[in-house]
Amino acid sequence: MTGRRELNVLAPGILSLIEDAGRLGWLSAGVGVSGAADPGSYELANRLVANPPGAAAIEVTMGGLRAEVGCRTVVAVTGAPAQLTVDGRAFGHDSVVPVEPGQVIELGMPPVGVRSYLAIRGGIDVEPVLGSRSTDTMSGLGPPALAAGDVLPIGAEPAEWPIVDVAPVPPLEAGTVVVRAMAGPRAEWFAAPHVIFETEWIASPPPTASACASTRPTRRRDRPARSTASCRSRGCRSARSRCPRAASRSPSSPTTPSRAATRSSRPSTAPTSDGSRSCAPASACASHSTAGRAPRRSTFWWI
Repeated sequence: MTGRRELNVLAPGILSLIEDAGRLGWLSAGVGVSGAADPGSYELANRLVANPPGAAAIEVTMGGLRAEVGCRTVVAVTGAPAQLTVDGRAFGHDSVVPVEPGQVIELGMPPVGVRSYLAIRGGIDVEPVLGSRSTDTMSGLGPPALAAGDVLPIGAEPAEWPIVDVAPVPPLEAGTVVVRAMAGPRAEWFAAPHVIFETEWIASPPPTASACASTRPTRRRDRPARSTASCRSRGCRSARSRCPRAASRSPSSPTTPSRAATRSSRPSTAPTSDGSRSCAPASACASHSTAGRAPRRSTFWWI
């Protein structure tokens, strides 16, 4: 296909990151997996443009990305249904979209969901770090968040070709999501733990690729003082949702929580080293949105 195999970023939106399947095999060295927050949508975008598994795509938070394509190619947008336009012409979600050299693609703000995935045939061919092209916002590994003026190389044409025009993915639904949770370590520090099960919560903007703040119940004034003996460090697998100090109480009026927030993980109910058990809520402020599928599970830790 003709033209320069590159993508010129004109506007990054709120937060646009290069992500792939993740930086696997480095946990023993203290390096997190990172990777796409919504792996299902990321993988679907790559399959639509016939990219090989693990090809890097762009994870766009709340839309706003504008970029000029330097070559004739095809793209696909999945995940949160951000409206894709090419030189102002709208195209469908979860579909294969042809793009000519010099055309500008733009993602609008999705009406539901948070993260959309833009895959381009050949993938984003930035230099890998520890075997992955993913941006890790916590450690700083991988490419930085996209900025206006960035020029991203596009990889070589895959041998395969797209075999469908559009993926039949059910639309995301807006509204309140029921989250299942159970007590974790130090639940006795709360004056009324039952409040967490009786309150409508809202994810505090802006959610990042690793965590979000949410409302929380009041802590007990007579709880044990923070000390080495009463507040030992505890291991925590990815996607565990905590009750942070900075979280604030939500309004008493009915609200609709944000659809997505923290990185997902596989469900687990195995006991931890201190005897507590992890839990498995299905997500609003505890997981990202997964287009057309039940969200993967995360864990609330009451600390």
